[in-house]
Amino acid sequence: MEASLLGEVGSPPAVHCYPTSPEGYWLTALKLLLKSAHSGLHCIASHDWISRQIKEGVTGSNGKRMERFQKRISEKFPRIFCSFRFQNQPIKMHTSLLLKAFEKAESVIQSRKPTRLAQHLSDYIQEQSGEPFGEKSLRNHYTAAKKGNPIDLKTFVANALSTYLGFENLETFIQAHPTVPKQKKPFYMRYKWPIAGLLVVLVMVFGYHQLTKERWMVWQEDHYMEVPLDKKLLQEGTLKLYNEDRITNFKKIDPDCNTTYKTADGKALVWYGKNSTGDQEYFTTPGLHPETGKTLKELSTYMFEKYICPK
Repeated sequence: MEASLLGEVGSPPAVHCYPTSPEGYWLTALKLLLKSAHSGLHCIASHDWISRQIKEGVTGSNGKRMERFQKRISEKFPRIFCSFRFQNQPIKMHTSLLLKAFEKAESVIQSRKPTRLAQHLSDYIQEQSGEPFGEKSLRNHYTAAKKGNPIDLKTFVANALSTYLGFENLETFIQAHPTVPKQKKPFYMRYKWPIAGLLVVLVMVFGYHQLTKERWMVWQEDHYMEVPLDKKLLQEGTLKLYNEDRITNFKKIDPDCNTTYKTADGKALVWYGKNSTGDQEYFTTPGLHPETGKTLKELSTYMFEKYICPK
């Protein structure tokens, strides 16, 4: 018994078996299938293609028996691939095939809408092969192909699209396109790292420019005063963004019994709060204590008479 695998570029490898008995024929075929499955090769010829080749070689009175045996193999090996030297080329060519088919469909139906293009090709595939292949599936494959992702079309789909492009089948399409066109990545994908680096630099420059452009102030004993940027003070939290109202109106005072702490209609004119050491301090406008950051309170008559002018 002799067995050999012969395959040309872009065509399924033919399985040639020369058995000495019907059982030998199937034993050889089964060994070939097991060998291809065990090797883990991703190949171009589907299980259906292999089974058809084997089935076509069945002759004589044992045909029925071997046909049943072939059916059992189909159940055990629902999908086995077995190309050896050029296993990836047809799968890669599916991307080119589909993109070219959609490109031709644009000129045929004068539309660039993927849904209409996919429906047009879906109708053609069913008419050509007699098997349905949905418009949505075609659109999904087309989207993946445009992104440069690999796609794997069913055999009847690949052959029908090849016919649509004017070729006899996928094999002749591959022979006419010996090299797989490299998918051109989008600009941002080809230069993503330089772009990312440039963005980081721009953010840093912009941030530094904003910091140096801003005006700053710091608390000095009893008032705010404007100062230039000081990174140390900024990190400590004592450097604050410039505020004209704080500079002009916010002052610390030492009230006494002669201090007017309310207007005639009862509005506060003095606010108070404790500093970091717990001493009470008084200010001319509301806001946050410059040391603790706590909200100042209005000076009430009770607090005035208790702490500033006791009776």
